[in-house]
Amino acid sequence: MLRSTVRMLALTVVFLLPMSFAMAASDGSKAKDKLTGDDERFVKEAASGGMMEVQLGKVAVEKASNERVKEFGKRMQADHSKAAEQLKKIAASKGVELPKEPSGEHKRTLDRLTKLSGNEFDREYMEAMVEAHK
Repeated sequence: MLRSTVRMLALTVVFLLPMSFAMAASDGSKAKDKLTGDDERFVKEAASGGMMEVQLGKVAVEKASNERVKEFGKRMQADHSKAAEQLKKIAASKGVELPKEPSGEHKRTLDRLTKLSGNEFDREYMEAMVEAHK
């Protein structure tokens, strides 16, 4: 179960996230246009979620008891750091200032999971990652 969940999440991140950012940046003629309010909120929410996943990936490397969970954490760090850089460029071109740290539900999830360790951390972290990638 854990293996298939990890595989599903990795594939989602590898294939869908970069495509989403590429599509958002694909129309060079409108690169300086402002985003709608809904789009700006989406970009800020995506940035917050990405920061949470990078930070939780670091925590997973330190606190997870299962080596595959640690490897997944490393992958989330790498993938979401790369996505954050792409999102930062897109946001800047649209005049959107991104948050400096996770907020709202992302902050609560980060705070809750950093208090856990071992098998409990592994289970809760992977459940949070499944939910975050839905």
